[in-house]
Amino acid sequence: MIDLRGLKVRVETREECEKLFEVARKQGFKWMNGEELYITRAQPFPDAIHFHEKREVTWCCDYYNIEAKDIFRIENETENKEMTAREFLEGFIKLKNCGSRDCNECVFSSINLRSKFSLCNNENWNNSNIDKLIELVEKDDPIYHSTMTESEAAYIIDDLSAALEEYEYPISDKQKEALGLAIRKFKGGKNNEE
Repeated sequence: MIDLRGLKVRVETREECEKLFEVARKQGFKWMNGEELYITRAQPFPDAIHFHEKREVTWCCDYYNIEAKDIFRIENETENKEMTAREFLEGFIKLKNCGSRDCNECVFSSINLRSKFSLCNNENWNNSNIDKLIELVEKDDPIYHSTMTESEAAYIIDDLSAALEEYEYPISDKQKEALGLAIRKFKGGKNNEE
C-alpha cells in the first residue's frame, strides 16, 4: 500500500476521487476539520488533493506530485505481494522502538490487543498471532488509536453545548435542539419522537 502522507494527488474524475478516498480512509485520513472523507457537490474535476503528514486532507493548488491512476497501478502491482522477511523485520524494529511511548499507547501492548501477551516480545509470537503481527507492521503506525465511547462523546457534546451558551455563540434554535437531542441520546434519555 502506498503511504499517501505528503502527497499531492491529481484526480481526473469523480470515480477516481472516490477510489482514492477509499484508499485514504483505510490509512486514517480525514478532512482537516476532522470530518470523514467525501466528495463535495462543488468539487471540480480534475482536481488536486493534498494528503498531509498528520493524516489530514485539503484541496490543493495546480501542483501535484503523482496522479491517482499511478497510485492505483502501483496498488494493483503490490496488492498480492507478500512482505519479505527483511521488510517485516525492518518494519517491526521501527515500530518496536518505544521512545517515550507508554505501553498503553502501543499497538503491540497486551492491553490494546486484549490478549495475555504483548507482541513486542518475540517470545510471545506463535502461529495464532502471526497474522495480527503482520497486520500491525503493515499499518506502520506504532500508536494505538482507541475509538471514542458514547460517554466520552456525550461529555464532549455537553461541554460544547455549555461553551456555546457561555460565549453566546450565535447558533440557531434547530442547532441547539440537535445538540440537546444528541446529549439525551448519549446519556440514555428518550427523545420526543419515541
